[in-house]
Amino acid sequence: MRIPRGTLAGFALLTSATLALTGCTTSGKADRPAAGAPAATAAEPATDSLVKSTIQLSKGNYTYTMKGGAQSYEGVVHLPQSALLTVVDTSADGGEFAYLVVGKDRWVKLKMELDLGEDMPSPAELEQLADQSPEIAKMAKQLKTLTAMVAGKKWLVIDPKRVDEFGEGFNGFEHPDATGASYLLSTARSATRAGDTITGDLDLSTVKADQVPWDSEEVLDLKAAGKVPYAATLDGEGRLVKLVLDLPAMGEQKAHRETIEVTGYGAAALQTKPATGDTIRMTDDMYDVLNGR
Repeated sequence: MRIPRGTLAGFALLTSATLALTGCTTSGKADRPAAGAPAATAAEPATDSLVKSTIQLSKGNYTYTMKGGAQSYEGVVHLPQSALLTVVDTSADGGEFAYLVVGKDRWVKLKMELDLGEDMPSPAELEQLADQSPEIAKMAKQLKTLTAMVAGKKWLVIDPKRVDEFGEGFNGFEHPDATGASYLLSTARSATRAGDTITGDLDLSTVKADQVPWDSEEVLDLKAAGKVPYAATLDGEGRLVKLVLDLPAMGEQKAHRETIEVTGYGAAALQTKPATGDTIRMTDDMYDVLNGR
């Protein structure tokens, strides 16, 4: 269920495919004690407390945020309902991405700014030139399609089987921990506890892209760095509520501190399907743009 940045890159095809042709660029509820929630004892090793702290994440009923990187995330996971909502703020690139699952249905909402550049005709002008050549006609059609897709006003009804570049987050609930914290903390090479906070280093030398919310290029840098300092905060039930990571430079991102926070264990909000009037069913042309064809 994890939505890695590499998965989000699939949506970059919306812009890279069409804009490569046109020369454009993209500019509540209180926590409830969970039944069977692990409670740390004074004599329990800190590493054991770390492992136990993520058990409730695997049950898939919580709200989370991830902040500090180039993108910020907030989401709701409700495994009993087979539902999740993920909202990704990509304001640095002038946009926002939202992904919604309820049962077997999936929707995406995209809001992106398009910078056509000084030398490019506007979409309307390009459409007027469409009869000059098949290539211009194709550009005009793709740009019109793209503009409708990234307006951010409607949910796009998505069939994951028709999208080439999407990760497992769009297809199933095999990993109810959308934050990746379960895997991250399982690699702790050291752990020192002071009150409700455990600090130490993670060993990410063998990390894989499908285990954490970062793309393949960033994961290569993580593996090279190997050691990543962390600070995990647990609540009174021994559950993880905050994880701070001092990450090295990854891909195009400089070294930075990223914070994952989890709330609402066992009390995540139920998700509702968008009204029919608030949706657009993806056309063949939209899938072609999405897949860079």
